[in-house]
Amino acid sequence: MSIRRLFLQQAQAVANTDFIIEVKTDNAGTSLDTQFTIPTTTGTYLYDVTTSDGQSINGNTGNLTITFPSAGTYDINISGLFPQIYFNNGGDKLKLIGIKNWGNNPWASMSRAFYGCRSLVSVSATDIPDLSSVPSVSFIFRDILANPDITNWDVSSVTNFRDAFNNADGFDRSFANWDINQGTNFTFFCASMALSTANYDATLISWAAQAPNPNEATSFGSSKYTLGGAAEAAKNTLINTYGWTIIDGGGI
Repeated sequence: MSIRRLFLQQAQAVANTDFIIEVKTDNAGTSLDTQFTIPTTTGTYLYDVTTSDGQSINGNTGNLTITFPSAGTYDINISGLFPQIYFNNGGDKLKLIGIKNWGNNPWASMSRAFYGCRSLVSVSATDIPDLSSVPSVSFIFRDILANPDITNWDVSSVTNFRDAFNNADGFDRSFANWDINQGTNFTFFCASMALSTANYDATLISWAAQAPNPNEATSFGSSKYTLGGAAEAAKNTLINTYGWTIIDGGGI
């Protein structure tokens, strides 16, 4: 095996385990136009960073402001103990433009992770984040333009789904594979947006077939379901059997 091929394989192996984001430093933010600040919150952090311009910054325990040689677009690889990214509609939220890899990091929470990241238009990651211990995805993608593939995410430990995709204008996926049995807060889940009828139908059918907690209230914005079939029956089951209140765009 050539040295070059071995290097590429090793580099790919590293990439597959890292959380990788793409940033544009001269978009509006709280840091300088040659900088990007990784936002953290409460909890224990001990993470390493490498960047596409060749920097390595190790042993970080909180927010990290990275200075690049010039304004532009860069990849940032994050590895180690990194329990939560936390834009929360502030900081350098508009500098985040892409998520390229979720990595093998076990997330502790996804609450308000990418809230307000309106420049996040590309989530090209093909792997699945480790959400096995995550209790909240509230506001995770509120106010984004991307369409992340969340189809097979393990949300079986999540109780709080509030505002997860509210006003996520670019989003359209099915939640049919989501285990929502632990959920106790679905308020404004997909408000101010619309899923395709096929994705909304599949979501309703799946959720009604589970054992959801009773008396939940949620919104799917202007999403429309198919009348006269399984989707309408599923919505009626959620309302009449489980006591849910569902706002949507009605049947077609």
